[in-house]
Amino acid sequence: MESGSFSTRGPRTALLVSSVLLACSFLAGSAAARLGDNGSSGNIAWQQQWHEFIDFGESTSGSVQPRQFYVHTNASTAVYVLNATGFADYITSSSLPAIPDIVVNGEFEEQWTVSFLNITYGLPIVDEPVNNYRHVELYLVLANENPVNTTVQFLVRIGYAPHGMFLADLSVFIKFLAVASFAIVSIMLLWKSRSIRLHEEKSKRADTLRGFGLGYFFGFLAFFLGEFRVYWESETGGFSQRLFEIRYDVVNFPIDYFDLFICTLLMLGSLTFLAMTYIVEKKVKSRRVPVVSINQLIATGLIPLVFAIPPLFIFSIVYLTVAVAIAAAQIVFVYVQLAAKSAGWLRWRSILILLGIMLPVSCFVIRLFVQNPLGSIFYIVVDSIDMLGIYLFYLGNIKYADRQT
Repeated sequence: MESGSFSTRGPRTALLVSSVLLACSFLAGSAAARLGDNGSSGNIAWQQQWHEFIDFGESTSGSVQPRQFYVHTNASTAVYVLNATGFADYITSSSLPAIPDIVVNGEFEEQWTVSFLNITYGLPIVDEPVNNYRHVELYLVLANENPVNTTVQFLVRIGYAPHGMFLADLSVFIKFLAVASFAIVSIMLLWKSRSIRLHEEKSKRADTLRGFGLGYFFGFLAFFLGEFRVYWESETGGFSQRLFEIRYDVVNFPIDYFDLFICTLLMLGSLTFLAMTYIVEKKVKSRRVPVVSINQLIATGLIPLVFAIPPLFIFSIVYLTVAVAIAAAQIVFVYVQLAAKSAGWLRWRSILILLGIMLPVSCFVIRLFVQNPLGSIFYIVVDSIDMLGIYLFYLGNIKYADRQT
């Protein structure tokens, strides 16, 4: 009866959540493909313009490789390549030169180098001999000057790299898949806990699943909010308002400000470990006084106190770091002990659960403290390991949970 209840409504809920989150991942991926070196695209209303600043540079220490400037439109579009003075005139008077530099109705491409832009469009070259680098600064304006009411759809790319774009999209997709996996597994754990509780009012296993489910859910919220903040900062150019911001100037400290978002993120991360370490102490080790959990609770409570006592900032961050390290060490120690003393499926479940906790935690630490040397590939690898850990956690707690021998 227990497994029947779980196999109907539980997976439906998880499937619904996964569908929504995966839909978000496709939307985020398509948006990401239009940013940066992969190009810009959109729609221009009749008698309106679109513009973008471009700093186009090249090294002077070797041979110059031209980069393709590519424009694709569905209707006639005037293209202007302006210097700072020309763009300032456009901003102040809303007028553009009488004759556009390029008219595109379909596809247009040009091979750009710094010298080409200087000769063709009169853009001044800025030399940086110390850095073996030179560049031009230009403002690209696309104007919908059609005689009839027409909306122009456009795509602009410079130095487009299909391989790089694919990796960027794949990175976004896997990242949101990892976020979705956290949500799905947390829901499945909580649902399984509720299912067991309906048949066993006092169940150690139900308590354990609920604790792990809450821990994973807090982890999901922290992951989701962190990625949302990155997206929001990129959309607003870093000018988004920070609520209750307190600035700090501490040399070599990883955080130079504290606000409501940072407070929420740190508390969610702390609650993730609090939920899991409490279950390990009370249900796995049967400790009467959960000392490590109490320590984690104190660390969680210190964080919002920073708003009332700003000098508490550094101490609270250091205390939280130490508390998380102790909690993680305890979880590792307990499950290594279980794996060493057990046999058969119990040993394998202990190993799976341990990996399901430590792999996501390790990925979180890597994201925070390891410099990215590989671009999109770095995040693809990290988030793939994250998903592997989540899957192993699911196997140990749900898939193989009823196998004892």
